[in-house]
Amino acid sequence: SNCSNKGNLTSTWTGYSMLGGIVGTTNGGEETPNKEITITHCYNKGKITSSGTATGGIIGECPASNISKDIIEYCYNSGEIISTGERGTGGILGYRGDKTKNSITLEIKSCYNTKKIEGKSDVGGIAGRCFNAHITNSYNTGEISIPGTKEDVNNVGGIAGLYGANAKGSIGTTISNCYNTGRVHDKNDELLNGILGKVIYDYSYATLTNCYYLQEKAEGKNDEENITGEAISKTADEMKLQAFVDTLNNGEQNWKEDTGKINDGYPILSWQE
Repeated sequence: SNCSNKGNLTSTWTGYSMLGGIVGTTNGGEETPNKEITITHCYNKGKITSSGTATGGIIGECPASNISKDIIEYCYNSGEIISTGERGTGGILGYRGDKTKNSITLEIKSCYNTKKIEGKSDVGGIAGRCFNAHITNSYNTGEISIPGTKEDVNNVGGIAGLYGANAKGSIGTTISNCYNTGRVHDKNDELLNGILGKVIYDYSYATLTNCYYLQEKAEGKNDEENITGEAISKTADEMKLQAFVDTLNNGEQNWKEDTGKINDGYPILSWQE
């Protein structure tokens, strides 16, 4: 908790490099299944460059556990992230594998990313590749891009790239009360998904609730049958209104108006100053 990084980080390892601004990999995996991992009030401002899998602004890899429930909260990334690795690049979390039990085992809440993210596959403003997770009250304003085309790679999103659940009948993964204003595109500048890229496995499903993206910066259409709910487009003017803050809050107090213009007038989280 309460950790920060402002230095640039580089990994040339082309395998499982697990590079993160604060933590490369947590120790909450199968080796220590009873430990819950909580990362709170941390930030990264350094540029992160990686040649391998699992690259994140805060955590590179958060290994799945069969018992623990991990939490990432009140964190942000404002450092550019560039990865040429095979998969898993995110503003907060790069990679969360699929060896988890039949329930939600990871919560990412009240986090944000503001800088450009470029990755080869499984790329998201908050999480790159993520299983059995709930992302809530989070936002991305950074550009997200891939070196390929949308025909080749569609697991790219303004909030999450690739989502999934580990077993048939398992609880669906969710994204709620989130927004994206960053441009999400391929090498030809074709727009990609504003919130969620793709759900892996036919038996997995994901639910989008109260999620929005900036008009003309991404697309909201997703033809996958295992994604319920939708990403809704809004104009910049609409997203800067108090009414939009109220919509994101959804009866709670997680968001507030950007009166100090620290986020170009778009809503900020209640803990931001």
